[in-house]
Amino acid sequence: MLERIRKETGVNVSPSEHILCLPCDKSRSGGFTPELGAVLLCQGNFWSKKHMEHTLTHELVHMYDHCKFNVDWSNLRHHACSEVSRILPSTAVELFSPYCV
Repeated sequence: MLERIRKETGVNVSPSEHILCLPCDKSRSGGFTPELGAVLLCQGNFWSKKHMEHTLTHELVHMYDHCKFNVDWSNLRHHACSEVSRILPSTAVELFSPYCV
């Protein structure tokens, strides 16, 4: 995923600078922080390795969207489109594309 971000957006993502592991409250396992351009993984909040990998992948896709598209994360439509595109098959995403521009 890091290579795809670099190839398609020109942004060099360094795991040591752009993937942070920090303590968080127990209500979350991670997130993408647009202000820092970094993925946050919440230390001690994972049930399993698979849960951590899923969270990392999910948040890296938000990083990709942030780098590739002009996402305004305060715009609920933009945020929703980023979430929907991660969970639906590509054919279903086409149905939402008029709302995601």
